[in-house]
Amino acid sequence: MTQEELAERAGVSVRGLRKLEAGEVDRPRPGTVRALAAALAVGAAEWDAFRAGAHPGSAGPFRWPTPRQLPAENPRSAAGERDLAALDAALAPGPAFGVPVVVIDGPAEDAVALMLRWAHRAAPRFPDAQLFAKLRGVGCVRRPPAVVLRGFLRALGVPAAEIPRPVDDAAALYRSLLHERRALVVLAAVRDAEQVRPLLPGSPGAAVLMTSATEPRGPRTPAGGAR
Repeated sequence: MTQEELAERAGVSVRGLRKLEAGEVDRPRPGTVRALAAALAVGAAEWDAFRAGAHPGSAGPFRWPTPRQLPAENPRSAAGERDLAALDAALAPGPAFGVPVVVIDGPAEDAVALMLRWAHRAAPRFPDAQLFAKLRGVGCVRRPPAVVLRGFLRALGVPAAEIPRPVDDAAALYRSLLHERRALVVLAAVRDAEQVRPLLPGSPGAAVLMTSATEPRGPRTPAGGAR
């Protein structure tokens, strides 16, 4: 991997990476270290050994909890096996490139019920992260992607002070942390592509399932429909 490739994958600058490699930075920012570790696919044992060496005498390794953010599903959901099977097919593991993205149309309550029923059933396929967010806030106000992205990064173990302010930089760090991880991203009430684009993982192994914020015209199916 070249310095340029590593910098892009970790969401850091090439200049900053070169300074780190040359030993010109005495104390790199913790967020940068975590981003580089994620980009280099550092395992849990390697990370614990690295942290123990960096902080001798610390009280054992700190382990970030794996995000398990799915809300409880509605036990009275009308989600049918036909709809669930359609989602199984649409979000089945595919070729070694691309991330499957599925939008569920239909009345909001039914669409969310179907989405959560499938997400809970498929959760064992995504042991590395299960992220959830509503993209429509109180009073039906559109939630900015930067706010949602910040919440996801916090859930993935990035301290608030280390989250980049520019959305593009935060999104790059987010993709680095999810690189080659089996993660499920579940989004409710998505309004448009601009709102969701920064929240999309960038490598295989992840999947994205969402519901639309707009009610479809024409006949409505009881449990919504996937497309």
